[in-house]
Order: sequence, then structure tokens, then C-alpha cells
Amino acid sequence: PTGRYLDERVNFSRIDLKFRENGSVKDKSEIGRPLFQDRTQDDLVFSSVENPSNLVSVSRQHDIAKSSDSKIFKPFKHHPYKILFTHGLLDDDFDRRIDIYDTLLIECNQNSNFCS
Repeated sequence: PTGRYLDERVNFSRIDLKFRENGSVKDKSEIGRPLFQDRTQDDLVFSSVENPSNLVSVSRQHDIAKSSDSKIFKPFKHHPYKILFTHGLLDDDFDRRIDIYDTLLIECNQNSNFCS
């Protein structure tokens, strides 16, 4: 190997070996004791979805440290206080649109400068 880059054959063989072992070219996750049990993670996430209150109170209910709850929620990309607007029509929206259309039509007929 000369210069800044290693020999391409060495790099490719490492990547090929990693892909054959892991099924991916990403590095293996660290081996060791998991930080949280899967059941604890699931319970915490489900309870926060059912009751989107303060994360601290949800983690207190499950006896989890305040610093650990953010580590649990981070991979799920769960933000309980993030407001989501949903776009949809309500039952009375059609009637309101007709009323606005009628009002605008009357105003345009009465005042020729209104629409211009």
C-alpha cells in the first residue's frame, strides 16, 4: 500500500467478507449485554403512544431512569409532543364551501370591481 489509500483488492476482500458474514456491509453492532430488554422497550413505547404525556412520567411508571428513556425512544423516532396536522374534510365542510361560493357570487354580481 502506497500513499493514502490501501490496495483496492484488500479493501474489496474485507467488504466481501463482511457482506458474506453479516448480509450487509455495515459494521457489526457492539457485542455485549443489551441496554434494555425488548419487553421494557415495547411497554414504554406503547404506553407513551396510548398516553402521550411527559416522557419522564411515562418512564417513572415503568421504573426507568430519566436518562434511559430518551435512549429507548431514539431508535423509534418517537416524539410524543410533536403535533401532527391531518388534512381531511369534516361533515359540514361541503355546506361551508357552498355558502362561501354563494356569498362570493352575490358580491361579484353586486360589485363589478370585487372580482378584479
